[in-house]
Amino acid sequence: MIALSWRRTTNFDALVRGGMLKVDGVGYRPTRAYLADSQGPAAGFERIWGIPVTRENSDACEQLLVRWTQEWKTVASRVGIDWRGTPYDSADFENALCIFQERR
Repeated sequence: MIALSWRRTTNFDALVRGGMLKVDGVGYRPTRAYLADSQGPAAGFERIWGIPVTRENSDACEQLLVRWTQEWKTVASRVGIDWRGTPYDSADFENALCIFQERR
């Protein structure tokens, strides 16, 4: 695999994917979406929730994602989706928010 751009997000994604595959035998899943000082995740968060992420409110924004995950089945039910998998977690949100903000 050739990485055309090897920056913070690329490094993070590579480490998360390696952790998910448990290449070290133990594994790793982030506990946050790392919204503070991010570009993609913060922009995606703002597009979805309409709240600009700042250093001052980044912890509250992270907690919104935690609560969203805790209520995942209720949320899916309310929007009429039969969700059968596990709910999103912080690693999923970090990547999904990056992708969402890029879809313009």
